[in-house]
Amino acid sequence: MNDGLVVILFLLATVISSLLSRVVPGLPRPFVQIALGAAIGALSPWNITLDPHLFFLMIVPPLLFYDGWRLPSDDLARDAPTVLSLALVLVFVTVVAIGLLIHTILPQLPLPVAFALAAAISPTDPVSVSAITSRVPMPRRLMTVLQGEALLNDSVGLVCFKFAVAAIASGGFSIWQAGGEFLWLSSAGVGIGVAVTWLSIWLTAKIDDRLGADAGSTALITVLIPFGAYIAAEHVGASGVLAAAASGLAVTLRHSAKLGGGVHRLERRAIWNLISYTLNGAVFVLLGEQLPRLLESGLKVSGTANLKGVESLVLQIGLILIALYAVRLIVLGIVFGVLPAWRKLRTGDAGPKLLPLLISMTVASPRGALTLAAILTLPATSSGEISLETRDLAILVAAVVIVSTTTLTGLLLPVCLRWLDWHGTGSTRDELREIEVRMAEAALSALKDARSDRAKDMEDTTALDAATGEIMEIYQHRLDSLRHEFDADDRESAAELRCDLHSAALKAERRFLKDLRNEGAITVSQAVELDRRIDLESAIKSQRGHD
Repeated sequence: MNDGLVVILFLLATVISSLLSRVVPGLPRPFVQIALGAAIGALSPWNITLDPHLFFLMIVPPLLFYDGWRLPSDDLARDAPTVLSLALVLVFVTVVAIGLLIHTILPQLPLPVAFALAAAISPTDPVSVSAITSRVPMPRRLMTVLQGEALLNDSVGLVCFKFAVAAIASGGFSIWQAGGEFLWLSSAGVGIGVAVTWLSIWLTAKIDDRLGADAGSTALITVLIPFGAYIAAEHVGASGVLAAAASGLAVTLRHSAKLGGGVHRLERRAIWNLISYTLNGAVFVLLGEQLPRLLESGLKVSGTANLKGVESLVLQIGLILIALYAVRLIVLGIVFGVLPAWRKLRTGDAGPKLLPLLISMTVASPRGALTLAAILTLPATSSGEISLETRDLAILVAAVVIVSTTTLTGLLLPVCLRWLDWHGTGSTRDELREIEVRMAEAALSALKDARSDRAKDMEDTTALDAATGEIMEIYQHRLDSLRHEFDADDRESAAELRCDLHSAALKAERRFLKDLRNEGAITVSQAVELDRRIDLESAIKSQRGHD
């Protein structure tokens, strides 16, 4: 019963955080969720013990999968050198530099433990990046690089963490063994993620072709894919994190042609939006719930029994945070100063200036769920080098880093992006409009050909002409609207008016349907079916409004 109440309380906190962040627009939602979680942890009588392995399995795969699914594969391929540089070089440099710093300013943590902590806090978290950037207007190319980096750098950080822990147990470390292990984790993880996804989609398409498509089972298959990829990769000792992310990227390449029709895609999008919203919120609420206990145990371990000791610990963690940002800024400066694609972009009229770009990307580096889950797997023995007290202190440092980086990203990133003032952000509305014109022209041409093919075997083409005329009228109206030469303000005004008028028409349909139902003129099942059709039309209208 208590477990059920905790889950309901976490979901309620997620909803409340959404309301508060809308009431106060500048308030980062992850910060509100962490604060609400901390209130639950401090005030509730429950003591939630977080199993990091179960946490990884239930939370991480679907979130990484959905982030990979939404990440444009062509944009990621274009900026692959940048993403790989950040995912590989930046994490390795951060682990070494921050590990040495942690051991120097926190001598309670032995050097291997310091490197393990540095490996846990080095990679940015894709869940946190997605949660924060989704509410901050950001150039598309910059968002692609940040999300791609966050998806890939976790494998590097987790490999470093794994070998740091192994060095604690064995007392030794082999750079060659670590390199080989990383290649296996990465290549096998990506391969398994792609294989599981494509096999699942292929089997689903075969079944749908033979038995007919079923929206519910197809949506459930997409939910199960990341779990299957993660478990399969972990079973063979590969990176489940990369497998889940790769499975999402693979769906991007295959799902449109293989997984049902347009209605099914709308339903899957609604399901995954709910999953993403719920799990993203639960992650931060859970982190906040763990904070009071971590603070209490960590302060005891560090010997901060008085105010002076607390100030000393705050200063030490503050130095670690400054060092994290400093290392990231330096490596970013080298990457964006060297890579030709970004040098060329910055020299253009629409390109960003180097300093605002570097600071924006430095600030956009929150740590989150993966950091917490990794550091919680740090083993502790009463006789070994990692004592229970040492482990508690490492977890406390990681938790404070997570909260601090998440809060700073939410507060400072909008300011940095306004300073960035980057207008060269990919496909503009005019470019999309031109593509829509060509799509409509292709549709009209195909309609004429299809009409001619069917008319050959028909004596009376009255019905065919009527059906063809109705469809052609739809596309011709769309084409005329797209070709009409509005300026930017007029197009925006026309879009708003179209949305308002469509909303008024849909409300009228609902009122008429309600009146029929109240009069008993239609059955309940008929009312439900007609209302579902209005809902679908409303969803299509909303999607057009976002496009």
